[in-house]
Amino acid sequence: METTYLDERKSIQSARDWGHTHFLEFMDRLGDIRSERIILIHSSARYSWEEARTILESKLRAEDRERVILFPGR
Repeated sequence: METTYLDERKSIQSARDWGHTHFLEFMDRLGDIRSERIILIHSSARYSWEEARTILESKLRAEDRERVILFPGR
């Protein structure tokens, strides 16, 4: 799943204006996705690997942390 932006520094509308998706658009719907793993791709270079993981861990529900994977793993 393409997720260029992960936090509030860029708005959902800004992501859409540039043809991207924002993690906040679907974060609350992760429970509706019936797959074992959810792979997040195409994150912005504005996030270091550590920062991206920290952001995701702070936003993900405990039950989603194991199945949401940021690709590529660095």
